[in-house]
Amino acid sequence: MNSPTFQLTVSLPHRLTIYGLVIGGHFPLTLLTGRTLLLDRNIVVLLKSLARADRSDVDAHRYWLSHLNDHSIKINVGLCALEGRFGRATSCSEFFQEHDDVCAALSALVSQAEVLSYAPDIQKDIYAVQEALQERYHAECAFLMETAPLIAERHRDNRLPEIARQVIETAGRFRLKGHSLVVLACLACLYEAKDGARSSSARRVLKPKKTYSAAQAHNAISDLRSLELLASTSAMGQAPVALCTADRGLAAFWCELGVRNPEWTSAHSFRFDFHPDHRLFPRVSAAEWSQLMKDLE
Repeated sequence: MNSPTFQLTVSLPHRLTIYGLVIGGHFPLTLLTGRTLLLDRNIVVLLKSLARADRSDVDAHRYWLSHLNDHSIKINVGLCALEGRFGRATSCSEFFQEHDDVCAALSALVSQAEVLSYAPDIQKDIYAVQEALQERYHAECAFLMETAPLIAERHRDNRLPEIARQVIETAGRFRLKGHSLVVLACLACLYEAKDGARSSSARRVLKPKKTYSAAQAHNAISDLRSLELLASTSAMGQAPVALCTADRGLAAFWCELGVRNPEWTSAHSFRFDFHPDHRLFPRVSAAEWSQLMKDLE
């Protein structure tokens, strides 16, 4: 006898504008009580703006963000402080200042939540993560500034293999792994739906243009790094973790990546599997996908 199938429809009081990313997808904030939240910088900006706004068009933001103001929520501000507000990598002193400023703002804006304010020695440890990634960060920024013009516009099918080859060769020149998120995002922009009927999640993350600045590259890399930090933090197996963001494109990109099984393989490295959804590369057939994955190895 076949098992019965049940379908449950849930009506939300407002359209979803804030996303809680977790391994396997995302949840609305109403289902994330008891978790430690990594906070995207756009959430802090929204909270500050809502404190001054009195307009009906922000009711959805106000509703969803109200769920941050809960005693069961712990907020990790490290991600906000690392991204900074300067359009570039923060210095150590800037990171310390950003950490203190964000903690102070959140303590006032979501006073019921537990804002994790770290002692100076812990702040140094958090900043050391960024320092360890400096070489890759600069390589990824340079890679994006060079490849963004190639993927700024959609191309005819017969041009895709040649442009993909240029993207992959550029990644190799900057010593970036083919399966790194920044390379996958570039290729996802290239292989997006050619009729433009559906906006590419990767394009909304990278925002490629013919002229692409270092600040734009920094913003895109910061978003992709937040996904890596979500995976690596989740792999620690401690308290449940989620990444809270208002970036719909980033949420869609995360879901379409299909990240699974994150794990630390040593004290200094971690890995995760990913199973990209067809929506990420809609113009790639099964045979082309196999070849593309080989090219990225």
